[in-house]
Amino acid sequence: MKPKSFVVVVLVLLLISVSVLALKIQPVMRARAQSLPHLFVYPPSTTISGLGESVAIEVKVANVTNCYGVDFWLNYNSTLLSQVGGVDIHGPFSSGNPPIRPDPTTHPGGYVLTDLSVAGTVKVSLTFVGAVGAPSFNGTGTVCAITLQAEALGISNLTFDETKVKIWNPVGSAQPRDPSVNGEIMIIAPSPPPPVGGKATPINIPMNKPELQAPWIWLTTIILSLAVTVVYVKKRKRHTEINS
Repeated sequence: MKPKSFVVVVLVLLLISVSVLALKIQPVMRARAQSLPHLFVYPPSTTISGLGESVAIEVKVANVTNCYGVDFWLNYNSTLLSQVGGVDIHGPFSSGNPPIRPDPTTHPGGYVLTDLSVAGTVKVSLTFVGAVGAPSFNGTGTVCAITLQAEALGISNLTFDETKVKIWNPVGSAQPRDPSVNGEIMIIAPSPPPPVGGKATPINIPMNKPELQAPWIWLTTIILSLAVTVVYVKKRKRHTEINS
């Protein structure tokens, strides 16, 4: 291999490994850098083991001041998941006052929910309807909870439609905000119970998720780069010995 060709191969392999690593850490760095109000899915990644099983995920709001309303659409793969029941806003925010409640008559200062969800999209609008002078929400906390049930194996992204996300202020204007942080749900087959007097045979589920493959790709490219380097050095050494 000519020296120039060798250098090109090594640089290409290193560039691939660095690119894969950058794609892996980008969502983490983006979440840490946000300071304006924004919505996010919690937990950002979760697993359902077995069809028919369900999990509750939360949509949270962060860094908000005078939150007089929240609108959002959250998309999911309706082939893999189905929504169970309605959107739950009975739990209070994790910090700040007042808690979100569905009935402003019994909970002055609360929020009223409009749920227009359809298969594949959770469509939510929360409007502050508290008494005059009642405080709206400030800080970071849970907007609502959504229960999703597994219908097929695979990975479903939970993606906000940014054109539908609004965080309203007291005068009815949308507050400046950072991009929403999406999530995902992985549906896998459950492991069978261990047989009597023996161990269960593990089930190998094929993984196509790029984030799970990224560390191995990065490690493989580094090993290949080192292997090419060793081969090149040996050839150069042999060539030098022959010519000397």
